[in-house]
Amino acid sequence: TGVNKNDKYLPNVAEGYNCVTQQNGNAGDVNAGSVTGHGTQVASVIAATGDGVTAPIGVAPGTQIIPIVIVDPAMIILDERMICGIEKAEALGAKVINISASGTEDQANDNGSCGPLALYQTICNFNKGIIVVAAGNGTHLDRSIGVGFSNFKPATHPNVVTVTAMHDANGLPGTPKGT
Repeated sequence: TGVNKNDKYLPNVAEGYNCVTQQNGNAGDVNAGSVTGHGTQVASVIAATGDGVTAPIGVAPGTQIIPIVIVDPAMIILDERMICGIEKAEALGAKVINISASGTEDQANDNGSCGPLALYQTICNFNKGIIVVAAGNGTHLDRSIGVGFSNFKPATHPNVVTVTAMHDANGLPGTPKGT
């Protein structure tokens, strides 16, 4: 979704690319940083330089962030834009690529191998570092219709590191009601 280049806790936001508009520049410069704020939030988890008490501190404070936008204002994510994002990040020197976006697997997939799906081929061709992918980014509705984490792309690909987060609503084990 882009990164807010004016965030005071992200001092090292580099030039990036917008795969939606096909424009170079910082995501904030190409009016992509305001889509949802998600990109800035994820960048802060990684690289924020706050004190950790009154301001956020990332796991690698001050790390350079290269914002690559793959989500349009309607929150539509296409494989072509994920491919664009990986290729542009690699061309701009990224060693770690974070893809905080996902979709469900295509029925004609090849179970995460390196072909024939173009997105999987692109993942296999990235050999400059690692790709970290969010599993999920869905809602309870996704799970209620049988869409579990095990079939989210590109998180199921064996060449990526898959991460997820959970929210504990009540501190009790089990379902949201603690049973």
